[in-house]
Amino acid sequence: MTEQTIVTTDTPVALKRPPVLTILTVLLFLRAFLLLTLSGLVLYGIWLQPDISTLTALAESALDIVVIAVSILLLVSAYGLWKLRPWAWRLNLLLMGFALVFGLWTQYNHRRELLNTLTMLLNIIIVFYLVMPDVRALFISKKQEIPTL
Repeated sequence: MTEQTIVTTDTPVALKRPPVLTILTVLLFLRAFLLLTLSGLVLYGIWLQPDISTLTALAESALDIVVIAVSILLLVSAYGLWKLRPWAWRLNLLLMGFALVFGLWTQYNHRRELLNTLTMLLNIIIVFYLVMPDVRALFISKKQEIPTL
C-alpha cells in the first residue's frame, strides 16, 4: 500500500492592483479631497455672510452638506478600491451612477460647463473600467462566482 499525501494551502493569494485602477483610485482620492475642501469652505462662507437670509443659507447649506457626505463616501470608496474590497466596487458604481445623474441634471438645468462634461466623462470611464471582467474579478470574494452580464 502506498500512502498519498495531499498538500493544501489556505494562504490567501495576493492580488495585484492594475496600474489603471491605481491611477483611477488616486484620481478619486484627489476628487474627494477637492470636493470636501471646497464644499467645506463654501459652507463656512455661507454662514459668514451677514446679508444672506436664513432660508437661502439653509438651502445652500443643505446642498453643501450633501456634497460633503458624497465626498466622504467617495473617500471611503477610493480607500476600498485601493485595498480591492468587494464592497468598494459596489459603492463606487453607486456613487458614479449618482454623479452621472447629478451631472446630467446640471447639464440640462444649468449652463453647460467643460468641467461638468469632463467629470461625467471620467465617471463613465470609471464605470466601464470597473465592469470589465478582469477588473471585476478582483473584487469578487472567493465564495462568490462572477455573474455574467
